[in-house]
Amino acid sequence: MSVTRYLPGEHPSGFSGWKVSVSINGKQHQRFFSDQSPSTVKEHVWCEYQELRARIIDLQLMKRHAVQQYLNFIRYDDPRTKPARRVGMKGLTADILNRGGRWSCGFRVGYGAEVPVKFFEVSTELTFTEAWEQAVEHWGQIFGIRQRDCEEKSENPPPVDIFKQLRRLMNDEGHDVPVSVLGPVYAEQRLQIAGKKGNNAPAKKVDVKESDILQWFQRETGSRVA
Repeated sequence: MSVTRYLPGEHPSGFSGWKVSVSINGKQHQRFFSDQSPSTVKEHVWCEYQELRARIIDLQLMKRHAVQQYLNFIRYDDPRTKPARRVGMKGLTADILNRGGRWSCGFRVGYGAEVPVKFFEVSTELTFTEAWEQAVEHWGQIFGIRQRDCEEKSENPPPVDIFKQLRRLMNDEGHDVPVSVLGPVYAEQRLQIAGKKGNNAPAKKVDVKESDILQWFQRETGSRVA
């Protein structure tokens, strides 16, 4: 609770009564309820009334605080999240891991020491979209996220290029992440593009971004990818 009772002589301003103080998103919200009763109201009745008002306001502010904390959790990355790993929420990040000498891209779900980390790897068995959807589903389960918020997140994955950028950053930091780690990440897009071509779609209708991805991947690997 954030209600403080000031008896006469305890507050430097001379105030006596109840003070409510709650911080919401870095802004301090304060309300004061004096115990000095009007002449028409008995003192003990007035004091009970003012204390009740203070506690009601406190509960309302605490509710606002809880709602804001929830929205911050699902809308913003933890400021401690490392560069190029941010996906727009706390508790879920993109990452490239080296496990047993094998590099892999995927999504990490976990937050703090009390929540074990689970990694959803993008692989030949699990596409980028599937890995993202499973990661979001797990994120929603362990953090108690509303179903409609999970659905919204699931339908708005980060750009596929997030792993391309992360690989570049990690290599700049001294890691030796091979370009082949990106193969499973772009496999889904390559299949989609191949499907368009298989349906005799004119080449000019291929999305420029998709074309750029194909050219980049071919340049990096020195092989044909579609």
